[in-house]
Amino acid sequence: LFSESGPPDDGQDRGLIFICFNADLERQFELVQGQWCMDGNDFGLGGEQDYLLGSNEQERLTIEGEPPFFVTRETGDPVRSNGSHPRVDPHQDRLVYTRGCEYLFMPGLAALERLSAPPSRAADLEVIPPAEPAATHTTVGLVLEEMRRNYANSRPARRGQHPKTHACVRAKFIVKNVPEELRFGLFDVENEREYDAWVRFSASHSKVRSDAKPDAQGIAIKVMGVDGEKILPRERYATTQDFVLVNHRMFFLRNARDVAEFARAITATLSVRDAELRAIGFFLRHRDLRGARILQSTIGKRPPNPLDLTYWSQTPYALRDIAVNYSVKPLTWTEGAADPSDWNGLGHAIETFLAPQNAVFEFEFRIQPQVDPIRMRIEDPTRPWNERDSHPRPVAIIRIAHQDASAQERLNFAENLSFTPWHALWDHRPLGGINRVRRAVYAASSDLRHRLNGVSAWEPDPTSGLSRPPAQAGSGAEAPW
Repeated sequence: LFSESGPPDDGQDRGLIFICFNADLERQFELVQGQWCMDGNDFGLGGEQDYLLGSNEQERLTIEGEPPFFVTRETGDPVRSNGSHPRVDPHQDRLVYTRGCEYLFMPGLAALERLSAPPSRAADLEVIPPAEPAATHTTVGLVLEEMRRNYANSRPARRGQHPKTHACVRAKFIVKNVPEELRFGLFDVENEREYDAWVRFSASHSKVRSDAKPDAQGIAIKVMGVDGEKILPRERYATTQDFVLVNHRMFFLRNARDVAEFARAITATLSVRDAELRAIGFFLRHRDLRGARILQSTIGKRPPNPLDLTYWSQTPYALRDIAVNYSVKPLTWTEGAADPSDWNGLGHAIETFLAPQNAVFEFEFRIQPQVDPIRMRIEDPTRPWNERDSHPRPVAIIRIAHQDASAQERLNFAENLSFTPWHALWDHRPLGGINRVRRAVYAASSDLRHRLNGVSAWEPDPTSGLSRPPAQAGSGAEAPW
């Protein structure tokens, strides 16, 4: 199609270089050309093709317009719905020919992050199986599907993991007496430094239920006033550092594939009893008695008070160039048990202990360095790190003083917080396949939960109290729960 007043063809070859970035190798340029440009069905135009980019195999081609009109190559007789006839070369050949093509692979976001991350000899110990991304994707989908099912008709939507909050308490995280070889990141303190922190105590079952039933218990610590670049891009300059621990030393699954298969088994039913049978079937199929025993030990206990428990990170973390495990051990004892018939007995046990004006409870935060990469594995958290090989070293005190730990305003605040082991300084980056799965699952779960509840995620600071700082306020209104 040429203009009569335009310059004549000078016989020189000319062309275009087209460059595009594709997120999907299958749905890329050739799909656009073959399905969009040469098939009008996607646009309700039947078999018509784009006039400029279509092939010459079809006679009828589409010329964009309002309304659209069509051209036939053989006659050059365009038919527009209003009867007009634009000028078209009656012997127009194909206008665009592909002379060459190169496919160049670019690193994805995960690869770019690893390339840009500060060097760490501990991170070099990781081994990422080829099937891990697909397994992680499967797990995320299953967790989100279960959350949508559980909260289709109820609010607030709670966490996909550890949804029941026993208490959320204000604490002091006091870093002191750190051995010189462990002074990195948050623990790079020669004498003593005190941080404000929030500590959430929780139960692990995916459905909120009575504390009379045995379950795994968790502690999540959010230390505030921590400067330095964090790992997660959208929280890169937040001034908080998270630690997430559970009251059992080992995790019951080895890798991302196990997590995906286990999630598929237990989310395939609405019946708790059926889910338990499916879990047993999972371990029998894999002949994994170790994992079955760990799971039973983890969820089969009913503690008297969450304050009286020792908690472990279960999975390893970097301390700059070395791999470590974390643990939190009580230095105080409550000498009081929760009422076994109380639906919120564990929360009431914490509240009762902290009710007196002079109440103080302390935990010791400990670091266990890896000394043998064979016996103290990065990629298999079902294997314990023997404390006789490497004794946990105390590096901080968590001090919890008198407060109303279970006030409704405090529980509402806890619901809007997010905890993830990946909200961390680079010196404390999580290691191993289970932690890599957690990154995707925790982020997707948090996003869905906040979206369903009509609130936006935020990170507190020492001055914000229970209120969202104005600079972090999102468009979502505060929920009434």
